[in-house]
Amino acid sequence: MTPLAPHEKIFVDSEFAEDENHGELGCEECHGGNPNEPDWQKAHVGVVKDPTYPDAAETCGECHEEIVATYQ
Repeated sequence: MTPLAPHEKIFVDSEFAEDENHGELGCEECHGGNPNEPDWQKAHVGVVKDPTYPDAAETCGECHEEIVATYQ
């Protein structure tokens, strides 16, 4: 079997990806990184695996103020 490319190793729940709001966002909106960088390693500098940790208010709070207020 041919090894998977890095972008093929990412799993995103189909419900989340097809959501009318989240499905329209690019990964960088929540996870950071630089989608305009052609070198994938440089493009992923600063990427956050879990944008809800340690502070969901910092990432999710930009769109979901009411949710992160009661998140903890």
